[in-house]
Amino acid sequence: MTRHARHAAFGSLLLLAAMVVPLWWSPAAGAHAVLESTDPAAGSTVATSPRRIGLTFGESVTAPAGAIRLFDGTGRQIDTGRPSHPGGDGTRVAVSVPSLDHGTYVVAWKAISADSHPVNGAFTFSVGAASTDATGLVTQYADAGGSRAVGLLAGLVRVLGYGSTALLLGGGAFVAWCWSRGPESERSRSWLRWSAALGVAVSLASIPIQGAYGEGDGIGQVVDPSLWGEVMSSRFGAMAVVRAGAFAVGIWLASVLPRARTAWWRTLLVAVGAAVALSFALAGHGATGRWPVAGVALDVAHVAGFSVWIGGLVGLLAWALRDADLAAAVAAARRFSGVALVAVSTIVVSGGAQGLRQVGWSWVALSSTTYGRLLIAKVVLVLGVVGVAWLSRRHLRGPTPAPDRGGPAGDVDAATGGAAVAAPPRSDGRVRRSLRRTVGWETAGLAGVLVISAVLSVTIPAREAVELPFDRIVVSGGGSAQISVIPARAGTDQIHVTVSQRDGGIPDIAEMTVQLRLPERDLGPIDVPMTRLASNHFIAEAATIPFPGDWRLTAQARTGEFDEQTFEVTVPVR
Repeated sequence: MTRHARHAAFGSLLLLAAMVVPLWWSPAAGAHAVLESTDPAAGSTVATSPRRIGLTFGESVTAPAGAIRLFDGTGRQIDTGRPSHPGGDGTRVAVSVPSLDHGTYVVAWKAISADSHPVNGAFTFSVGAASTDATGLVTQYADAGGSRAVGLLAGLVRVLGYGSTALLLGGGAFVAWCWSRGPESERSRSWLRWSAALGVAVSLASIPIQGAYGEGDGIGQVVDPSLWGEVMSSRFGAMAVVRAGAFAVGIWLASVLPRARTAWWRTLLVAVGAAVALSFALAGHGATGRWPVAGVALDVAHVAGFSVWIGGLVGLLAWALRDADLAAAVAAARRFSGVALVAVSTIVVSGGAQGLRQVGWSWVALSSTTYGRLLIAKVVLVLGVVGVAWLSRRHLRGPTPAPDRGGPAGDVDAATGGAAVAAPPRSDGRVRRSLRRTVGWETAGLAGVLVISAVLSVTIPAREAVELPFDRIVVSGGGSAQISVIPARAGTDQIHVTVSQRDGGIPDIAEMTVQLRLPERDLGPIDVPMTRLASNHFIAEAATIPFPGDWRLTAQARTGEFDEQTFEVTVPVR
């Protein structure tokens, strides 16, 4: 194996690791739609059996067959009706329930958010009076985040989908507008054909994978045809079919690549690119949240800009700089430099606007959420790639090498408008090596950006993350406490503390005291007056939390003259 082959193999392994490792550590299922309320209310006690169980979300969701499951306090499942959207309202999901005996019940729910990602959770309610401690069941169903193997597979499909898009669209644009020898290159024809075929394959494969991903079960669900039908009836499935069809047209475009200089070939390439970019936007974050129409347009521009940039770099590195005619390659690099500048400007403008849409002007949302930190990492990496690109431009400022005898004589430098100027033969190898090195680093950096983009697509947007209420079960001594802070933002909040015994009993709490401390400001303790709602449930309707930060909440429940339980938890307040 030659030195260059060893370097290529090692680089491929590093790139594969860079793609897989972040996806393995990313969540198997990112929560995007937020559950706003339940009927009956979570943790409540109702006098009579409800006729139905309802959920209300902050955005439209798809309800799979097992969207709402009901269990009694022992874990026995109770038959319910099929889930529906009352009044055709996509934000609401409900099921009918039979007449329920007095006691405690657990509701486990799951749904598919508008951007195709599954959400799930669990809560309790009681009829007549609480009968048992269902903390274990609630924890079991609330933490059921799905199969990590399926999440990894779904993430890998997303990366391959973005990659095939960039290679087809950006590579096609490179041979059509930048590289004079590109339309006749068998190497570029093969790359484009296989990139389009990969796009068809991953688009169709995403349908069964999405079925298993949304169901939240093991990888065996991938081969369940009933789940395929559910996905096909959703917007995600429709967009996957559109994307596969567009990539199929791309295979044909690659086969007639010698006509890439003609207007109809270029027009069809732009149409394929628009269809692919639009399918990503409508199936992801672009169509959700604030300003959805603007979000879709920004996503299309972002995908197009990124595809032109990374696809053109791959074309320059893998096709043009491997060609014998260095003069044509350098001329192509100069032409692409101007195209890349437009692409980068498009990425910056569309990405900045999308960041504002998904994060807002809040530094807390940007710095304290997973989405915000990933966005910062993406921006830093893009800036680094732009720096490397600047180094590449330095290699293009000298005279253009003379064209080879087999190349197009008199190739014109598109950047200066001047005729090609001969360079000393000894400089050819140096120029080629320098360009390969800088363009290679630029391409590797953008591959990292692509992976971060794939992880961002399954991460709850920062604006939504900071609006999530705090809810945690804390185990201490002989029991547990469910502590909720709503909405967990600086100002006025509602605090709930519900205590359960370890043996399943419902304790009679004589007194509940709650204190708040903010260690980073050396603030506290602040006493929070609590009101009894039930024997084990206390509430503060309007607790004042003056500053954002990681507050330490301490709840002390006294059950007798000398019996007391203490529960402590850190509450992130935004």
